[in-house]
Amino acid sequence: SHEARGESPLKLEGFLQQLDEGDFDEALRHIERRRQILRWQLLPEQIIFLRHGESEGNENRNIYTSKGDAHLELTPTGLHQAKEAGARLQSVIGDDLVFVVVSPFERTQQTLLGLYKGG
Repeated sequence: SHEARGESPLKLEGFLQQLDEGDFDEALRHIERRRQILRWQLLPEQIIFLRHGESEGNENRNIYTSKGDAHLELTPTGLHQAKEAGARLQSVIGDDLVFVVVSPFERTQQTLLGLYKGG
């Protein structure tokens, strides 16, 4: 109840009436604008998408008949590509913190390790 919280029902009713009448509309607009600004500040400055390096499937399409897609590995060329990409990313990112999202496929995990080795 209002009394238990130390509030007067009349004060609350008065406040709600002022709210209904639009007395606080300008303040609410400022609050909403501020909320939007703060939300934009949480977004990353950069989003970088990267594809995995060359895989066994890129080199030999027939391998899909004997090895599942998720288990295909990088070729030596693909590992080299990942390391080179890591070095290039390092020059772009510098010492900034990075949040990485990567699939569980073998070739993407190997690409991520190559990126770390290259950068």
